[in-house]
Parts: sequence; structure tokens; C-alpha cells
Amino acid sequence: MPYKDKEKRIQYLKEYRLKNKDNLKEKREIYVEKNKKSIKEKAKIYNKKNKDNLKEKRKIYWEENKDDINSKQRKKYSENKHKISKQRKDNRRKNGDKIRAADREYKKKNKSKFKIKAEKFYKKNREKILKHKKKYYQENIEKILTYKEKYRKKYRENHMDNICAWCWNPSVTKFCSPECWKHYNHGERSPLWNGGPKLYPDIWNEKFRKAIRDRDNNICMRCRKPREILNRALAVHHIDGNPWNTCVENCISLCNSCHTIVGKSDKKIETFKPLFENMLNKLYGYKYE
Repeated sequence: MPYKDKEKRIQYLKEYRLKNKDNLKEKREIYVEKNKKSIKEKAKIYNKKNKDNLKEKRKIYWEENKDDINSKQRKKYSENKHKISKQRKDNRRKNGDKIRAADREYKKKNKSKFKIKAEKFYKKNREKILKHKKKYYQENIEKILTYKEKYRKKYRENHMDNICAWCWNPSVTKFCSPECWKHYNHGERSPLWNGGPKLYPDIWNEKFRKAIRDRDNNICMRCRKPREILNRALAVHHIDGNPWNTCVENCISLCNSCHTIVGKSDKKIETFKPLFENMLNKLYGYKYE
């Protein structure tokens, strides 16, 4: 070196690097291509020895330059948004099974952490979550119920040996109780069935009736009595008297006494139909012709 003093030597090196930038880059690239493995091994050894020091340095650097790093990352993402999305999609298509397996293993190892985070988030945002659930359930009740029925049939076909055919609870036999056997062997499934029209469609089941009771908050929509006072489940009434018109807009929850008062005669249907339709229109925004 031409200079023995440190300060003069540092200045000389800086000037030399500025003049010969391109040549130094080419030399570095050639050296890295030849000695990739040795460089990686040395880096691993160095990182293991100096783990704590590196972590402290990274934290200090992050605290000092937090805003600059975030701004640079946002600019890069905004400029290369489409490329990044394509790369992620291609990576998921090629390595989808590996990514899912790694996620499952990570969740199994860190179950307690996920539970604590979920509980904290639920406590902070409980009201928002419940409002969002109610809105989504009211808007998409029919889709949810149809999807559940399709999934239930597939699950029964694949796991019929370990599950009750009616209530979908685990059981050694085909039915877990005589009540489930009675419900299952009703109508066309009964061995004594000799043909005839069905009274209700397939959508009319316990889940559909429960969804409508939950929509009405388990309150009779005529006398406004809750289920807690009645000590029994509410009945679900068809507004137009047609049992085959089993949609959310045509069903309402009533207690047994009000259900008998409303009845199924044409005169009573004509009197109560506009009242119930106006009520549902104000509460849930259903539209009627």
C-alpha cells in the first residue's frame, strides 16, 4: 500500500473503488460463481458463532430505519405487483402440497400461541364479528344450507361406518338411538312406503328450521314471546300456506298457540300474509310482489 497511515489509506481505497466500480463487480461475480459452496459454509459458521450480536444489530438497524424500509418495500410492491402475484400463484401450483404440510406442522407446534392471539382478537372485536356474521348469514342462508346438505351426503357416503345416518354423530351402529331410526325411516325411506306425493321438499329439515329461528332471535313474531318462557322450540310457518315454497322469505317463526290461530285456511292466509310480509320487509329488507 502507498500509505502507512490509516486515514490516508481509507481515502485511497475509496477513490480506487469509485474509479474501478465495473471491474470490481465483474471480479466479484466471477469469484462468487466459482466459490459458491465455500462462501455459504463460511456464512453459516459465522452466523452460528455470532447469533446474538447479529440479532441486536438487526434490531437497532430496524428501529433506526423503520420508515425508510417500509416505504422502499411498498414502492417495490406497487411497481412489481403483477409479477409478485404471478410468482406466488405459480409457486402455490407447483409446491401447494409442501406449503400446506409446512403450515399444518407449524400450527401443530404453535397451537397455544394461535389460541391466545385468537382470544385477544375476539375480545377486542367481538361486536364487529357478530354483526358481520349476522349480515352474512341473513344474506346467504340458502347457499349455506345447500352447501351443508351436499357436504353431509358426501361425508356420509365415505364415513357411513363411523357415523349415525341421521344426526351425524359418531356411533358404532348405523343409528345412535331409536329416535334417529324413526326420523330416518320416514317417508320414502320407510319399508312400508307405497308411493305418493311428498309433503315437504328435501330442504325442509331441522337445520333449515333452526336457521330461521336464529334469524328471528328465537322469538314468536306475532306475540313476541321468547323461547325461554315457552320452554319448547318454536314452529316455522309458511306465509303463503304452500309447503313447497320453502325459502327464507316465505318462512317465519311462531309459537304453537299463534301457529294454530294463523292456521292453513285460505281466509286466514289472506289476512295474515300481508302483515308478515311487511314485518319481514322492515326487519330484513325482503322484497315481495
